[in-house]
Amino acid sequence: MAAERVSVVIPCFNAAAHVGGAIDSALAQRQPGVINVEVIAVDDASTDGTLALLDALAERNPGVVHAVRLAKNGGPAAARNEGLRRARGRLICFLDSDDRYAPLTFFRCARVLAARPEAAAVIFGIDLVGCSRPIHPVQREALLYSLPSNMVVRRDVAELIGGFPEDRSEE
Repeated sequence: MAAERVSVVIPCFNAAAHVGGAIDSALAQRQPGVINVEVIAVDDASTDGTLALLDALAERNPGVVHAVRLAKNGGPAAARNEGLRRARGRLICFLDSDDRYAPLTFFRCARVLAARPEAAAVIFGIDLVGCSRPIHPVQREALLYSLPSNMVVRRDVAELIGGFPEDRSEE
């Protein structure tokens, strides 16, 4: 398998308290010559220190972490779509700012997609860490197939389907 670039899009709104961990988990996926990672963190007009933190992380990781600011709050779909427009990887992930990737996630997903060129995406399992209440198995199953954070998708497929719907009247 040739080196694969994975673009990780992270929508952020008032996420200064936890987005650093999300970015660290994405950067930890790097494997020189095998998996290259770029992080596009899109600040959705936060009012806390999110943008300053993202700028500092981008400065420490030039060309790898990109901080983008939306002029007005558009919601997570708008932030994800902006990140998708800026992504350069052939594979895309949409990580929520309070989520984390387990080690080797990108390697395993890239290997599956390389072996299955007809596959559009890979969905992988989730662990609910620090969840404050019990989750019924039906709810867990619904989460597994509705979260954007547990999927690696081919960029051309994400672009073909048009990204995320931004009509906020349905929220």
